[in-house]
This record gives sequence, structure tokens and C-alpha cells, in this order.
Amino acid sequence: FEHREENRKDCLRTLYALIDDAEQADKLVAEARTNHVKQRLRGNPEFMQRLRAHAAACRGSLPVSPA
Repeated sequence: FEHREENRKDCLRTLYALIDDAEQADKLVAEARTNHVKQRLRGNPEFMQRLRAHAAACRGSLPVSPA
């Protein structure tokens, strides 16, 4: 029975390691996605100008002009 217990512990260790690796991979993917979106937005100055105007209007500092 001891070998079964050791196998069970090994399986659990492996499972937890896989879960940790998956969480790290999710974080890396989210970071890469965020960086990609930021780069695309920076590459579109017209959109960024409209976005900043809209954000300022939402804060109540500037009126939004229709685009």
C-alpha cells in the first residue's frame, strides 16, 4: 500500500505543477495580448485622440464633439 500512496502523492505533485504552469502561461498570454493591443492603439493616432476626448468628457472636463 505504501507504493500506492507514493504514486498518489506523485500524481498530485504533478497535477499542482501543471496547474501552476498553466497559471503562469495565462499571465504571459494576457500580458502579450495587452501589449499587442497597446501597440495597435498607439499606431492609430486618430483613434487615440477620439479616445482621449471621450475619456476627458466622461470625467466631465471637456465636452465631446461628434466625430
